[in-house]
Amino acid sequence: MAKPANSERIYSDKLPMALKPVGCSYTGAEWKQYIRLFPANGWGIADEKDTRDNGKISDVVKQIAEKHPKQIKAKKCLLCGCVDNDIYNAAWGMCKSCNHTVWKKGRSKRNAKVIDPLTGKETKEWNRDKEQATCVECGAKGITYVSFCMCLHCGRNQSARMLRADGGHRPVILSPEEIYEKKLNMIFPEGQSAIRGVKLIRRQTP
Repeated sequence: MAKPANSERIYSDKLPMALKPVGCSYTGAEWKQYIRLFPANGWGIADEKDTRDNGKISDVVKQIAEKHPKQIKAKKCLLCGCVDNDIYNAAWGMCKSCNHTVWKKGRSKRNAKVIDPLTGKETKEWNRDKEQATCVECGAKGITYVSFCMCLHCGRNQSARMLRADGGHRPVILSPEEIYEKKLNMIFPEGQSAIRGVKLIRRQTP
């Protein structure tokens, strides 16, 4: 299948619209306005020009944030509902994680839980609707690489590109023993000699 000329071509009203995360403060109208800024009803990855500080997404998000002063004052993320006291973007009303997802990755939201309209239960929407979603790279139906919002073929290509950009080095996966050793060295930087004579007492369960 030929690659679309741009991300707008894969937008379709027939695709399921991304649902609001549990805890999202956006009203129904605000959510619809926001989600339409992203291709494929919130499934696609936004163009880089739209995720800049002066892009169209920024303008809409700032307008919505102004309507929720109480949540902004409480440093509550308007998108996912979590409270971020460390790094909170008051202009957009987003926590650190959502801020990174929208402006760095170009995704409409994180893979947070939503209410499934069919069952009424909480579920992760990316996992639920991945068979109906459209690959943002080639337009094929059904995605396998959820983090990239791509089909299996395009997702593999993207992984290969990222690997080449990283100099061909795969991330190191540590064993449980190595993780324990690493944490031990962080706690006792002077080495094993520092823990000699330390008696560890296992807490007894009542």
